[in-house]
Amino acid sequence: MDYSMNDTIAALSTAVGDAGIAIIRISGPVAFSVADRLFAPGWKEHRKKPGTHVSEMASHTVAHGLVADPANGRIVDEVLLLKMTSPKTYTCEDVVEIHCHGGRIVAAEVLRVIFAQGVRPAGPGEFTRRAFLNGRIDLAEAEAVMDLIQSNTARGVRAALEQLDGRLSERITVMRERLVRLIGQMEVNLDYPEHDAEEVSHFMATSVLCTVREEMRLLLESYGQGRILREGLTLVIAGRPNAGKSSLMNRLAGHDRSIVAKNPGTTRDVVESFVNLRGLPVRLLDTAGLRETSDAVELMGVARTLDALERAELVVAVFDGTEMPGPEDVKLMERLKKAGMQSIYVMNKADASDPVVEKALRGMLPEMPMTVSALLGTGIDALVDRISEVAAGNRTDSDHALLLTNERHRQLLEMADSALMGTENAIREGMTLDVTAFLLRDAWSLLGGIVGEGATEDLLDSIFARFCLGK
Repeated sequence: MDYSMNDTIAALSTAVGDAGIAIIRISGPVAFSVADRLFAPGWKEHRKKPGTHVSEMASHTVAHGLVADPANGRIVDEVLLLKMTSPKTYTCEDVVEIHCHGGRIVAAEVLRVIFAQGVRPAGPGEFTRRAFLNGRIDLAEAEAVMDLIQSNTARGVRAALEQLDGRLSERITVMRERLVRLIGQMEVNLDYPEHDAEEVSHFMATSVLCTVREEMRLLLESYGQGRILREGLTLVIAGRPNAGKSSLMNRLAGHDRSIVAKNPGTTRDVVESFVNLRGLPVRLLDTAGLRETSDAVELMGVARTLDALERAELVVAVFDGTEMPGPEDVKLMERLKKAGMQSIYVMNKADASDPVVEKALRGMLPEMPMTVSALLGTGIDALVDRISEVAAGNRTDSDHALLLTNERHRQLLEMADSALMGTENAIREGMTLDVTAFLLRDAWSLLGGIVGEGATEDLLDSIFARFCLGK
């Protein structure tokens, strides 16, 4: 698609469908003149009384009026129009927002008459793309816009807002400034050896590199939690039949998502539910009980359980507190241990548990199981707390620390860190300043890629393709 900055573009910026209002955004060099042709201020009596043209309105003001089709004068809708003059707009261009009545037909009709004036439909994320290209935001902040829209929890929103507010960009800028100062000193020593400039010592260089690499390490270590806040945690509830997995699923989901029955083998497929646990987006998977069976359908369910375990990021292994551990429990333990899966062990049916069974379970499990009653809700709050702790990597500052949430950013940081590690090795091996300065420039450039320096059209296309049309 041709994303010419000379075009004036428009799109619906609110969701399609029945709603009180729909907001249509127009951005570009002829936004105001197009609005002049479509919009007449005032109430219906505007046809008798001339009104102020949009181009004559003060910036960041709202006018009430009607949108009409210039081709035939037919009234399309009664609207509010907001005028915003560049550069103090989302795109840094002249912007008009038309707030019309909601519904598919009305919004489509308003867009139709706008496009008939030579305005081009905006591509996915094109408004935000223009905000980046016009310098209002950098690429990391632009990516945070979509993260904010797609966030499913309050914690996810906070993480996206911090990035949109520039906290990550500020951190990257500080790291790049440290590196460019060191590069500058190296180049002075190279180009003007006769000048009385401070010589770059081994200690000076390694001190800067260690400081920057430590900042990178903290960001990279936060990625696990940041990714979960952005994409969600896949949590599998596993155990033998009738251990209470479905009851636990329903308790965590807050509604009856899985069928609960006394007969073992009731769950024959993977049942999925998306839940918000303490601000953590979690994809809950209730699975078929693991046991030997000749039932063909149940065998398929067991196979899907094993597949779900392979994809799990966290497993809640459920054991029946009223029955002695059996072969199925032992096999589940072996499977989790062999795969090295992050697991939380739960003894269910605490309301009717047997002390002998509790002792046997404690002897079999690698750590003390959490005690819950899915039936009564006992211990569920503590279990949710534990899930949150494990998902956060037991970090205690998760609500305040800057979190890395983007895979592209993670890759660039790891590549930059690798370049800095190569620089440290070069310094230790006594290589010349031109070699070490080259490696430093590579790291500096990679960090710049996070905020969009040197971004190619292909990269921008791939990033903004996942944006909605109106953003």
